[in-house]
Amino acid sequence: MNIIKDPKYLPVFHHIAKSAGTYTLSWMMMLCRKYNLILGKNEIPGWTSKRIRRSIVLLDEGKKLTCCIHTPTDVANINDAFERRPKSDEVTDYVELEPFVAAIASGDVEVFSISVDPITPGLAVSRLAIDKIMSASKRDHQLNFTVLRDSYERCKSLYNYLKSDRSKHEPTHGSIVSQNFLDFLASNEVEDSWLIRNILDMPEDQIIEPYHLTLAHEWLQHFRISDMSSVDTLIDSVFHGCYGILQRDIEPNVVATNINKNKSRRKVKYEFSDLPAEIQQTFLDRTYWDRKLYEKYCK
Repeated sequence: MNIIKDPKYLPVFHHIAKSAGTYTLSWMMMLCRKYNLILGKNEIPGWTSKRIRRSIVLLDEGKKLTCCIHTPTDVANINDAFERRPKSDEVTDYVELEPFVAAIASGDVEVFSISVDPITPGLAVSRLAIDKIMSASKRDHQLNFTVLRDSYERCKSLYNYLKSDRSKHEPTHGSIVSQNFLDFLASNEVEDSWLIRNILDMPEDQIIEPYHLTLAHEWLQHFRISDMSSVDTLIDSVFHGCYGILQRDIEPNVVATNINKNKSRRKVKYEFSDLPAEIQQTFLDRTYWDRKLYEKYCK
């Protein structure tokens, strides 16, 4: 194992809803823990496993970054700027950007990776915050990565999730007004391309045109991208490149205890081929740009 002790790259995960985001974040936390153990951080007096934390960095316009961190001085438990919630989660803190950046610059926080939460399209606010975190962390480069998913499978998963109790903590819970899944597929509630809109900071009412896809490619050509079936290969590629660590380095009992996947209990199970032809075409028209991205990067 060739651990990179002075990393120059910082992993930045662009989380698209219902595209392995929870799963990827679980691995980010486990890899963060293992990396710091390999570096011997647990030998420092006062070490506990709670030094590996998840900081939710609150930004303008309701946006958030989820940062996997190590706290050498356990600042998250002694600094009032780091708010603890929910009560059941002992390793999650909520903090404003400036105190977070200050804690990085002082050495109280070491950032391992960042996940850009998929709250609303528009990456400009998040991009500025990431630049500040990068500078304070003394990293030279971002290693951006994301997971794409077949548009129809993602749409089913998103519908099931937002209609279930499992999404009660989400700001978008209950946001789907369509009475059933078929109505949803035929409506404008189906996203036309969250990723393109997010990268290009496009408002929801602006029509996506071919040149927007070209502009998105200018960003995405520098990303590492996979589909759902290859997410483990992607995670290994990113974190081995940044830190020299792989999933196989994590103890099996740790994986069994900490791996998380979102599961909805009540699921609609329509196969696309079973849908009425008119609804099929409406959905295909609506998701044209997402399918273009998926075909380019995952086929």
